[in-house]
Amino acid sequence: MQNIAEGSKASGTSKKIELKLTNVARASLEELRLDYVEIEHSSDSRIRHEILGRMLDYAAGNQAKVLFRYPSKRQKGRAVMSQLIYQFYIRLQEIEPPIWRRIQVPDTYTFWGLHVAIQDAMGWLDYHLHAFRFRPKHKRDVIEIGIPSEKWDDLETLPGWDIKLDSYLHQPGQWFEYEYDFGDGWMHDALFEGLLVKEKGSKYPKCLGGERACPPEDCGGVRGYYQLLDILNDPDHEDHQEMVAWLKGHLKKYYPYNPDMSFALRKCAFPVPQPDGKKPFWKNDVL
Repeated sequence: MQNIAEGSKASGTSKKIELKLTNVARASLEELRLDYVEIEHSSDSRIRHEILGRMLDYAAGNQAKVLFRYPSKRQKGRAVMSQLIYQFYIRLQEIEPPIWRRIQVPDTYTFWGLHVAIQDAMGWLDYHLHAFRFRPKHKRDVIEIGIPSEKWDDLETLPGWDIKLDSYLHQPGQWFEYEYDFGDGWMHDALFEGLLVKEKGSKYPKCLGGERACPPEDCGGVRGYYQLLDILNDPDHEDHQEMVAWLKGHLKKYYPYNPDMSFALRKCAFPVPQPDGKKPFWKNDVL
């Protein structure tokens, strides 16, 4: 099959476009997915729409050729988009070898739901504030999404439970930032890898993989993390016993802590996030 994305970035004639659309009708689901990723920056919306339409059609079990149209506001999040999932790659900044996870969440999720999924996949305990940050090209303003709080008023924070993922995630390959615990400052790089079709019988959110253990909560950020590892690796260090006792008594009981421990995918569980996200833990002064 001729590659659907071939020449899509250049301005093609009507004949070329029709040829590509014909190829879409013959494409397998995997070919459609790969081609959609390749043409993510294409200005030719007809091809993008057609590929998405075919993907949705496969999900519905009907392989007839259909032309996809973006749903209206009334339809959004319902039948037309309910067959899709977002896939993300999440990694902690400044730590080597990298600590990362790959997750999938339903397209109906808000940023609150994505936050909960990241917490569960990474292994955090979710008792600190968080924020997603987007830095639009050619604009100085940073868009922050999380939990509005008067204690952190440098930047207006939009409530994550009110904002759907598709409000800011438009193109596969889009990077954004996720920060957890403003004290320790755990910065995560987040990559929107693609919009995919749900697998029949699968439950979402889902973690597809990852590497290395999450740092212990409240260990002091990246600097404190490396200091912790140095102390644990030196039984003669004056703070060794104190640090071991701290890990043993931690809420998550981290001891023995091995940063290179293989990520246990089977232990990754995803409880359903609060539907409105408004169970405000900050009222209990847990920051």
